[in-house]
Amino acid sequence: MTAWTTDISHGEMLRDGYDQTLTIDPANLQFLYQGVSPSAHGLDYAKLPWQLGLIRRVTAGSSGLPVPAGSGVPKPSGAPGGLRVLNWAGFKAALSYTYDDALPSQIADYPQLQATGVRMTFFLIGSSDGNSPTWAQAARDGFELGNHTEHHCYADGTGCASYAGSIEAEYDLCTAHIEQTYGVSNVWTTASPYGDTGYDAVAATRFFLNRGVQGGQVAPNDNSDPFNLPCYAASAGETASSFNSAIDSAHAAGNWLIFLSTRSEATTATLPSTSRTCWIASIMPSPRVTFGLTAWSMSAHTGLAKKPCRAPRAYNPEVTPSSRGLCPDTSLLGNTSA
Repeated sequence: MTAWTTDISHGEMLRDGYDQTLTIDPANLQFLYQGVSPSAHGLDYAKLPWQLGLIRRVTAGSSGLPVPAGSGVPKPSGAPGGLRVLNWAGFKAALSYTYDDALPSQIADYPQLQATGVRMTFFLIGSSDGNSPTWAQAARDGFELGNHTEHHCYADGTGCASYAGSIEAEYDLCTAHIEQTYGVSNVWTTASPYGDTGYDAVAATRFFLNRGVQGGQVAPNDNSDPFNLPCYAASAGETASSFNSAIDSAHAAGNWLIFLSTRSEATTATLPSTSRTCWIASIMPSPRVTFGLTAWSMSAHTGLAKKPCRAPRAYNPEVTPSSRGLCPDTSLLGNTSA
């Protein structure tokens, strides 16, 4: 068999769905790529006749190639090693923007948030998120929908108008609501109501990460608790300079900084926009973005572009846009090197 191309510009695995997860069916692996015929060599790049190719997984033996032995194969020799997981997918630092409580202002300001091109995390309260189609649209656009429980109670069931009877029920009702109402196939993260650490142990049985409310940043390979992640809680009327200082601090230390906001119109959470090397993404994978959290052995994928861009629109028009960071390119994946 002769290869139709020896020049491939790029490609990507085909997903098994179109929601905020990166689900791939191991039994039906397909890789779509773009290539060009060798006969086109010498043409101007803009005139190259690019074509699409599809690589499919085939059952052993169906291709006519020899079937590898299923047993009696010697174990590879030599010392293990040689794989290095890059902190924050190779970027200097990482940023995440999270919004709690599913407030009406977040729905009203969603077009502005979506226009930034950066994927953020909305932590929804199941009983009071308004069943808004905005949340379904956000999931389709690649934003993460996280679990903020069904009724937003303290861990002992107080501080709310209604209680599901247990922390487990509070989590499960909210997750079911998000999946069934907004078409999300998996809810990976949560944020404890009021930052109550009484939720942490149960969160560990249902989620990958839990964001708390205490101040701080996450450093690579530090002892941060993945079920009580620290954050920077934004205050109403806070100026962009406060965000700039926090971003500069995370960048200098090489840390992951998580912003916590509620009312979007009261937040100056404008996005970095110059030449800082910060990765900006939701807490967990949105389509085409995955955090390389080396502290919990999450390896990342292949490189995000580091490029400057114009300052995006401020969420609050009365404040000065932030001038820190990097224009996020969410069309690529994370980075590993061997």
